[in-house]
Amino acid sequence: MSFRRLDSRVRILVLSAIVASIVAVALLAPSGARPATTARADDAPAKKDDPRRPEKPGWVGLTLGLVAQATLAAHDVENASLVKRAAPGSPADTAGFQPNDLIVGHDLAKTAHPRDVVTVFRSTPPGTKHVFQVIRAGNEKPIELVLTSVRQDMIGACDRAIEKGLTWLAKHQLEDGSFPHFAAEGEVAGASSTALFLRCAAVVAPERRKPIEGAIEKARAWILANQAEDGSLAEPEEVVSYRQHATSIAAWALAELGREEDREPVLRMGRFLAEHQANEETGFNRYNPGYGAMSYLDMLIPDAFRSDLSLMCHVLEGLAASGLPPEELGPVLERAGVFVRRCQNLADARVAGDEGEGGDGEGEDEDEGDDGDGGDDAATRAAMLAALDGGFAPQPDGSKGGATMLPNGDFVFRSYGTPTADGIRALLSLGVAPDDPRIVAALDWLTTRFTVRQNPGLRSGADHFQYAHALRFYLLYAASEAFSQSTDAGWLGGHRPDVVDGKQVVDVDWAWQIANHLEARQLPDGAWRNEFGGMQEDRGVVATPFAVMALERCRAALTARAKGSDR
Repeated sequence: MSFRRLDSRVRILVLSAIVASIVAVALLAPSGARPATTARADDAPAKKDDPRRPEKPGWVGLTLGLVAQATLAAHDVENASLVKRAAPGSPADTAGFQPNDLIVGHDLAKTAHPRDVVTVFRSTPPGTKHVFQVIRAGNEKPIELVLTSVRQDMIGACDRAIEKGLTWLAKHQLEDGSFPHFAAEGEVAGASSTALFLRCAAVVAPERRKPIEGAIEKARAWILANQAEDGSLAEPEEVVSYRQHATSIAAWALAELGREEDREPVLRMGRFLAEHQANEETGFNRYNPGYGAMSYLDMLIPDAFRSDLSLMCHVLEGLAASGLPPEELGPVLERAGVFVRRCQNLADARVAGDEGEGGDGEGEDEDEGDDGDGGDDAATRAAMLAALDGGFAPQPDGSKGGATMLPNGDFVFRSYGTPTADGIRALLSLGVAPDDPRIVAALDWLTTRFTVRQNPGLRSGADHFQYAHALRFYLLYAASEAFSQSTDAGWLGGHRPDVVDGKQVVDVDWAWQIANHLEARQLPDGAWRNEFGGMQEDRGVVATPFAVMALERCRAALTARAKGSDR
């Protein structure tokens, strides 16, 4: 019997736990807590069937907000848009827009609700001129704005934002070369945060990381000095230690930086990761949900095991970079593949190559109820097809997105954005080809739901609001990695074409959307921070490396496209 098929008593317990957690989150959430409503003139996608939609919309650089009813009445206008920001060097900045300007009309129309202004921008190509009526300090004046191509403008914006982000990180390095622990107050060294900085530096092109070479060498030296005898990274006893997480990120970063003298320490890191996999030798059988994974914590106990696709992405990348010989690496990857496939809501992907005792393996998960338990009826099959959407849940036995209970009593844990991006990366690390049906299905899930505003697939209601927004920077980083690594079908240039192999697909200009979003949300000091702290992104040492790495991937895609690399 599969771990996804539960008897009635266990199902009742699971549902009770889900309901209890929802109630708890709802009670803890502050009443009416929501961020201010804004409209990004460059974020909002045009509708697919809009006849006015240009092939390549122009760039604007405006962040708009709603206007209070009293202010509208004072200026005797029905609608207006508040200018919150004009990005430096953008067409809006060049035209003369300033914060607190009120846009009360555009061209010949006396309507300027943010959605109307956004529609104007998104429906016209580069080179189009618009005239806006603006109230500033009580006086009305026209402002002419000409949309430009995003290509070189956005590349320059990426460069400036990356430089500021790296400078902020270097300034916040501790004296010993480490970076502050993400879960501790004060100057407590953190292995994960130090490894994350080193990974960020390794992702950035050498010419853009030259100003922080000193900080890179200090962080590298700290990591090597704090490597334990078993190959892992050690942290102070008084703080939470995620050894597999820190070790895998550090292994990839050191290997990417390419110092010959680091090969042996990186190999030791790889062996540590391989030895701490959940498998038969560590007390797990193939039917355990954690089989094949590594744990955040040191406890390799089935009932107290904690892992997810985010950790497995880093582990698989660290293992691949470690230099482990094939005879050691192969069995580890085979078992890791079991965990990754079980997280995907795609029947064929979960079963492929996964045989358990008696050769049945996970095939029992996909018999669609042919054993006479009611799963063979049309309602169950329809519900199963809807739930098996190609995306990923973070674990085989759980999801922050909740669970869909099928009519026959089975559960499918719902897909959402971050694990789907991580799932694509994990499959690629396992050697799965970009055109494999598993990756194609996951990409289709991500592109049809992708948004820079929140983690897609997580509801924004009061009970899920924090989950939907607390992983904002990790989402943009993971998505940029997934998109940039999937170089088939025109993705190399950062823009997926409308038609692939004769099939209509969603048009997602991911590189431009992510870069534009991050550039606009960088703080004056150069850092990025999330207003929601549930996943540690309210700490600059966490959010800033994710943002910088995402911008570097976006820059590479935009540069390739500017050089004519679209396919």
